Amino acid sequence: MIVSNPPVALCGNHDAQPISVFPMTMKQIPLRLPAKPYDVIAARAEDNFRTVCRQFELFLTECVRQRKSEAVCRKN
Repeated sequence: MIVSNPPVALCGNHDAQPISVFPMTMKQIPLRLPAKPYDVIAARAEDNFRTVCRQFELFLTECVRQRKSEAVCRKN
């Protein structure tokens, strides 16, 4: 699976340039995943009306955030 380009939003003016919804740079990576975890994340994405790519992005971001906070707690 390859993560797609970040979505953009257009202003009311049709001549306006697109505004990036995600200001960060997005990296594309190939991802091989067993069917069962993929199915679980795909079902969660469907429940939340998201694409599977967006659900993966949210899941990974949440995991990184959680690991960072755990690392800070261990330091103290």
